[in-house]
Amino acid sequence: MRLARWGSAFLELMLPPRLVLSASQPDTGLLDAFVEGPDFSGEMQFGDIHTLRACHIAASKHTVIRRDGPLQPRLADDRLFILLQLRGEASFEQAGRTVELRPREWSVYETARDFRAVNKGNVEQLMILVPRERLFHNRLIAEESLGRRLDATSGVGSLAANFAQNAMEELSACSMKARSDIEEIIIRLFQQALAEQISIPSDGGTKFALAQKIRAYIDSHLEDPLLSVDKIAANLGYGKRSLHKAFAAESDGTIGTYILKNRLERCRKELIAGGSEAITKIAFKWGFNSSAHFSTSFKETYGISPRDFRQTALG
Repeated sequence: MRLARWGSAFLELMLPPRLVLSASQPDTGLLDAFVEGPDFSGEMQFGDIHTLRACHIAASKHTVIRRDGPLQPRLADDRLFILLQLRGEASFEQAGRTVELRPREWSVYETARDFRAVNKGNVEQLMILVPRERLFHNRLIAEESLGRRLDATSGVGSLAANFAQNAMEELSACSMKARSDIEEIIIRLFQQALAEQISIPSDGGTKFALAQKIRAYIDSHLEDPLLSVDKIAANLGYGKRSLHKAFAAESDGTIGTYILKNRLERCRKELIAGGSEAITKIAFKWGFNSSAHFSTSFKETYGISPRDFRQTALG
């Protein structure tokens, strides 16, 4: 690929779903790529792991700079990219932090903020774009994770990196249902890798532990239509106020929004899986007690009705 096209291809990787550049929306000034010297060669291999965007990059020495531009407001969709360094060395600068990445190291960055990536020679990288709320359940982990050098040579970090690489290589042979499951595994593995490598300040440990208990209880009781803060408090042995404070300290949303979001996600996965089960039955199975509320919430979250989503997913 020519260097002149490299910046546009990189921007295409970062674009939010359904945002397409046109002649009236030039990307000039938003993201540039350049090289010191006359020669450049590079290849990008894109892949969609269900709702995750992934790209395998192999390129010679070059620099990529992302800066504010006309599309800045439309790019600020709060997604992150996981950058896994497979070969060569690179440095990445964002928000005053600079990280040097060597093979089998990785880091997490924000797509909506300026950055400077310097690839110091021939490099091979895997980039995965993921919504912030899918990767970070914990605000303290989010604050400590961004722009840090993380390890993928051992432990869960190695498992996450190996699985993501293998998934990208075998993606063309995977069904839509399989890609949905693979997406979930990738997110879970990188979540666990972050939890394993990021130290949480001691003053946040108690709230973090309680927030984890709340999420675990919710995740295992989503099918209960009577699931509520009162019921969670009674089963965990805490007051409602304590639950709200712990969850608010570790998350950007409320307990109620977490329940709704995860119920919708379970329904979405069943709609993708196919089958003849009625949409209302699927909704009620995952704790909804109103088909109208389910349909409205689904469309507000995913931008499409459950019926149209199922038809689109199944082709």
